[in-house]
Amino acid sequence: MLKRVIICVLLLSTLLSCFVGCKKNDEGAEATTTATTAEGTKSILDTLPEKDFEGRAYNILVCEEGYNDTHYYAHDEDDGEPITTVSYERTKWIEDKYKIDMNVIENKDFTTLVRSNHQAGATEYDLIFPHPTNGIMSLMTEGYLANFCDLENCHMDEEWYNQSQVNGYKVNDKLYFIVSDYSMVAMGISALVYNKDMWDQQGFDMNPYEEVNNGTWTYEKFLKLIENFSVADDGTGTYGLQLREHNVDGFLRGFGEKITSRNEAGEFSLAFDRTRLSDIADKLYSLTWEHPGVYHATANNAQYPSSDLYLNFKDGKSLFATYDIGGSHQYLRTLQFRIGILPYPKLDTNQADYYPTCASEFFAIPSILSEDRQEESALILDALSRYSHIYMRPKFFETVLLGRMSESADDYKMLEMIYSKVSYDFGYTADVDGNLRSIMYEVIIQSKSKNTEAFLRKKSGYIEDLMASMNAIE
Repeated sequence: MLKRVIICVLLLSTLLSCFVGCKKNDEGAEATTTATTAEGTKSILDTLPEKDFEGRAYNILVCEEGYNDTHYYAHDEDDGEPITTVSYERTKWIEDKYKIDMNVIENKDFTTLVRSNHQAGATEYDLIFPHPTNGIMSLMTEGYLANFCDLENCHMDEEWYNQSQVNGYKVNDKLYFIVSDYSMVAMGISALVYNKDMWDQQGFDMNPYEEVNNGTWTYEKFLKLIENFSVADDGTGTYGLQLREHNVDGFLRGFGEKITSRNEAGEFSLAFDRTRLSDIADKLYSLTWEHPGVYHATANNAQYPSSDLYLNFKDGKSLFATYDIGGSHQYLRTLQFRIGILPYPKLDTNQADYYPTCASEFFAIPSILSEDRQEESALILDALSRYSHIYMRPKFFETVLLGRMSESADDYKMLEMIYSKVSYDFGYTADVDGNLRSIMYEVIIQSKSKNTEAFLRKKSGYIEDLMASMNAIE
C-alpha cells in the first residue's frame, strides 16, 4: 500500500490560466472552478462538506493491467513529472482535508477478490477500479456494486463527471459505475495524431483545426490528405496513415455509430443503422485493403514504443497515426517533431458532431459497505474529481503538448475540445464477448469482407440475449 506525503500546493502557470478549460453557461459566465451558493460564488472545493475521518485508511482496489500507471491515483512520490506532481499534491490535499490515509492496491485477480471479499463481509476497500470489459458486468448484475444514484455525496450531474457516461449507463435509476476527471489521465481515447513538420513540408492548403472547428473535417477530406502517399516493396516512401487494425472500429465510432440506444420507454435496442453501416464498411474496406499508403499495425497495443506503428511514426515514416492519446500520452512526448491531434473525421457534413469515444476508467463502490461508508467513499471520490477538474485537467493538456510537440494555443484548445466531447456507449461495456464492439475488425480485417449484414445475422441470437440482459438490469 502506498502512503503519500507532500509539502506544497499546486500553482497553475500563467499560460494555462488563459486556457483552463472553462465551460460557459448561457450567460457566458465561467463555471469550471466555481459554484453559485446562497452565500455567493465559491470555488467548487470550498463547497465540499467537512468531515474528519480520524486518520483511517481509504483504500482503492485497482485491476492490475500491466501497462497503466495506476499509482497515478495516489502517487507517494514526486518525480518531477508534471502529472505526477499534480497527483502527488492532490493526494496530500485530500489526506490533509479529510484526515485519511490514501492507498492504492493492485490485484490481477480483481473480480475474484471483489466477490470473495463481499461473500466474507470484508470492507477494506472503499473504491474499486475494474477492468473496462473483463468481469465488469458480472460485478454489477450479481449485486456487488453500490448504486451512485442513492448517494447524496456523489454530484453526478456536475461537470467533473462525464455526462455521456452518467446518462448512458443509468438504468432504472441505477448507476453502478462512474467516470470523472479523477481518472482522465488514463482514458483510452483514440484519435488521429499527425506529424506537423511533414504536414508543412507537404504544403497542404488546409488548416485542419479550422476544418474541425467549422464542422467540415470529413472522411473525404482526410482521404485526400493521404491519397498521394505510398511505400514501395523495398520500404522506400512514406505512409499516409499508420492504422492500428482494431481502430477501424475507432473510425466507426467516430462516425457516430453506437452499439445500443434507448427508446422513450428506456429500453435498449441495437443502434446500428444497417444501411449506413454497410456504406461505412465499404469505405473502411477500401481504406484498409486498397490504399497503398496505409500501414497495418496488427498488435493490440500498437501505440507502445516497441511497436511497428509507433516506431514508424517516430521515424517520420507516416503523416497520420491512429493513437491512444489518453492512456498512452506519455509516449508522444518522446517524439522529436511537432505533432497535432485531431478527432476522427465525420463521415460527411450531414453528421451533427465529432464523437471521440472512450470505454474505460470506471470507478465503483462495493455494496458490502454500510450506507455511511458508501457515502464516505462517494465524498472522497467527489472531492478528488473536483480537484482533478481544476488542476489535473489543464496540466494534462499542457503535458501532452510539451516541448517540441506544440507551438500554439490551438493545439491545447483542440485537445480540450476532444476531451469535452468524449462519449460512452453502454453497449460497448455490456458486449462482454466483443462481438459488436469489434464489428469492423471482424468483418474487414479478419474476414476481409464488407458484409456487415451477414455478420449481424450470424450474431442475431447473441444480440437478442444482450439486449434482454441489459433491459433486465436491476
